Amino acid sequence: MNTFCAHISSVKIIRQRGIALLQVLLISSIISILALFFTLTARQQLSVATLANDRVNAELLVRTAESKVMFELMTKESATSELYPMPKGYNFYANPISIDEYTKVEIQDVAGLLSVQYPDHTLLTKTLERLGASSDIAVQFTDSLADWQDADDLKRLNGAEKGDYPLGPRNATISLKSEAALVKGMTPLLWKQVSPLLTVPRANYFNPMVAPSPILKAFLNSDAQDILRLREEGRLTRSEFSQLTGVYDQEGIILSKSDIFRVKIKVHYGAVELTKTATLKLDPYALEDRSVIDGVNSKW
Repeated sequence: MNTFCAHISSVKIIRQRGIALLQVLLISSIISILALFFTLTARQQLSVATLANDRVNAELLVRTAESKVMFELMTKESATSELYPMPKGYNFYANPISIDEYTKVEIQDVAGLLSVQYPDHTLLTKTLERLGASSDIAVQFTDSLADWQDADDLKRLNGAEKGDYPLGPRNATISLKSEAALVKGMTPLLWKQVSPLLTVPRANYFNPMVAPSPILKAFLNSDAQDILRLREEGRLTRSEFSQLTGVYDQEGIILSKSDIFRVKIKVHYGAVELTKTATLKLDPYALEDRSVIDGVNSKW
C-alpha cells in the first residue's frame, strides 16, 4: 500500500514538473516573441529616423548647392572671363558638375535650346530628324506646332487645325511645354527625346556653343565632333568655335551666355535620392523693386 502511494505521489510530482516545464517554455516563448517584436519595432523606428535624417540632409545639400551655383552665376561674367572666371568644371550645356561627394548639378543655358513658342522651323525640323524622326514626321510636327499656336484656322501645308484634334488647337502661345506633346506628328518615344531640348522661357537669341548635341549637329549640318570634344574637355572658346564653324555674333545669334538657366540638382545621400529642377532668370543689376533671381518654374 505504501509502495502504491509512493508511486502515485511520484507520478503527481512528475506531472507537476511537466506542467511547470510547459509553463516555463510558454513564458519563454512569449518573452522571446515580445523581445523579437520590440527589436523589429526598434529597427523600424531606427530605419524611419535614419530615412528622415537622410532626407533632411539631402534637402540641406540641395539648398546649399542651389545657393552656391546661384552665387557663381550672379558674380562671374562668363566661363572664359579672365577677370572673374567660373570655377573649374562649370559649363552651360548640362554636363554634370560635382559640387560635393553627394551632389551633382546640371546647368543648361536656355539660349542653346529650342523655344516651343517661337522655334526656328528649319532648326527644329533638322533636330527632329537627328533624333530619328522621318522628314515627313518632322515637317508635320513643325507645321502643326505653328498651327496650334497661331490665331487663325488656316492650315499650313503639313500642319493641322481644328477638326484634326478631338480637343484643340489652342490658337495662342503654349504656356506649358508638355502641351506640345499633343501636337500632330509627336509620338511618346519622340517626345521623350525632344522634350529636354525644348523650353518655354526663352532667351532673345540663340547660342549654338551651349546647344545640346542634337541641336548643335542640326545647326551645323555636321557631326560637330571637334566642337563636342573641345566642349567636353572644357577648352571651347568663342574664337575657337568661330574659327571651326565660321559662325560669329550676328542678328539672332550671340556666342555668350544668357540670363536664363535651367538648373537640375541631384543629391544621393544615404537611402535618399532627391532631385530639384528649376528655370531661373538672373538679373544681377536689378533695382530695389525687382528680384535678382526670378524663379520661372521649379519642381522637386
